[in-house]
Parts: sequence; structure tokens; C-alpha cells
Amino acid sequence: MTKIAVLTGCAAVSALAINWMILPYRLNTGGVGGIAQIVYYLYGVSPWITTLVISGLALLIGARMMSLSFFIYSCIGSGLFSFFLGVTQNLPFPELPLYGSAIVAGLLLGICCGLVFYHQVTLGGMSTITFLLQKKFQIAAGHFDNALNLVILTTSALTVGLETLFPSVLCIVVSNLVLNAIMKRFVLL
Repeated sequence: MTKIAVLTGCAAVSALAINWMILPYRLNTGGVGGIAQIVYYLYGVSPWITTLVISGLALLIGARMMSLSFFIYSCIGSGLFSFFLGVTQNLPFPELPLYGSAIVAGLLLGICCGLVFYHQVTLGGMSTITFLLQKKFQIAAGHFDNALNLVILTTSALTVGLETLFPSVLCIVVSNLVLNAIMKRFVLL
């Protein structure tokens, strides 16, 4: 029951961070969400759809390396995150300055990712692969995310606009610093 509560709370908070602080400024969070954001900015496809499809594929690819419990909870987490992305997309949002949004979103996303990882589940997407790499090879989750996000941010800067690059990098760095701090705190590395 605790895992479901954490997944639900973190999926809702993460979705609000994306819809309230990332999308209005055309920022990019990297990972599957970052890919979904690029698709949204260029083609108008709602991020919840792209996230659900790509997360589903990542879960299927990683299914062999997962326990049945991890797979089921990660499917639930992925579904909840996509659900909350969809239901919160049209809610009015509090406006923060651009860099304030990037920092607060990074904090919220890092805390949620850390809490979900602590409970040995994910919200789907690249977090699934990141978590498995961390467990199997002792690769810090934030290091893998940084490498992947470099590719996604470069694509975003080239397609969406260079002006969003620095606040997007700030968001990702804050998120990964918080994630790594939480993971080290709970001795999961």
C-alpha cells in the first residue's frame, strides 16, 4: 500500500511540475518526458500520450531484468504519471519567473524520483532503465541521466530554441543533484 501511495503522490506532483513549470516556458526535463515535451512543442501531441507510449516500450524492453513486483509497480507508476499529466494539463498554474520555475521543478522532480526509487519502483520511462542500471552496475542514477539528457537537450535546443537550453539544464542538474543526494542518504548506491 505504501508503494501505491508514493507512486500516486509523486506522479501527481511530477505532473504538476511539468504542466505548471516546464511546459509554459517550453523547457525540457530530459528523459522520456523530454522527448514527449519536444513532440508536444513541435506537433502538439499531449505529453501524456507520448510518455505512456515510450514508457510502455521501456518497460517492455527492461521486463526481463525486472522482478514481477517491480514490473507491476512500474507499470502502475507509468500509468499514474501519464494519467496525472493528462488530467492536470489544463489546470490554471501559478506563474513563477523562468529560472524560479526551472529550480522549483528540478527540486520537485528530484524529490519525487528519489522517493519512488527509495521504494524500489519507478514512474516508468527512462527511470526504469536508470534504476536497473544503478542496481546492476552501481552506476549513479544521475550520471546516466546526465548523459542521456545531453542528447535530448541538444535536440530540444536545435528544434525548440536555444533560449530554453540554460534553464532546462538548470532544472535537470537540480533534479539529479537532489536524486543523488536522496539515493546516497538511503544507502542505495
